[in-house]
Amino acid sequence: MVTKIKNRLGILYRKYGWKAVVAVFLYYLVRDVTLYIIVPYFIIQKTIGD
Repeated sequence: MVTKIKNRLGILYRKYGWKAVVAVFLYYLVRDVTLYIIVPYFIIQKTIGD
């Protein structure tokens, strides 16, 4: 499984270069910020209230 992912990332890197690395990084950055910062913030705002 892990080697399959590494192979696909290697193919992407060879085809698109550093732009693929930046795109994957930005994808995970946006996903993680949304899941671990924005969603909990809104949940806390809803439960505690202002």
